[in-house]
Amino acid sequence: PASNVSLLSDIYDTSGANSILIDYDVAFQEVGEGETLSVEVWDGTEWQQIALYDTNLDPDIQTEEDIDATAFANADFQVRWTYDDGGGAWSWHAGVDNFCMDISFPDPANVQVIHNSPDPAAEFVDVYINDVLALDDVEFRTATPFLELPSGVSLSIDVAGATSGELGDPLNQDDSLFNLTTTLD
Repeated sequence: PASNVSLLSDIYDTSGANSILIDYDVAFQEVGEGETLSVEVWDGTEWQQIALYDTNLDPDIQTEEDIDATAFANADFQVRWTYDDGGGAWSWHAGVDNFCMDISFPDPANVQVIHNSPDPAAEFVDVYINDVLALDDVEFRTATPFLELPSGVSLSIDVAGATSGELGDPLNQDDSLFNLTTTLD
């Protein structure tokens, strides 16, 4: 009978990563023709092939280092190894061991909010980051401590009236007085 089997990694949130390098040990030997071991990564929409083994490895066990998968970074990143015996051909073996990913993210950006809007209706404001209350009741003519925010990813920053909610609450879009969508360096 035909044999087609997959091995999947855990799911990793690699959103905003500036480097994803994949390492693993691999063994592959075939007896007939048509057997393959493919290595794919999930790009958030579909599987993308990053390696294919379709001939005997010599030596049988090899280490693959620093396969660059950065272009496929997403919130549901996953690696899949799929062995296909070529439709039922008698096969020898395929194996994977010592899987490792080196994921690096940009340093966070330090952001300080300074409230200098003289509008009497905005004497106190709340600041939301990606629709979640991050700063509560920032008073006119004050500066907040520096916040560490992710760099290299899109952020939606909203300023709302001070009665809009409690820390961690979601933003009611009707409360937003100002919105800025930006990517911090």
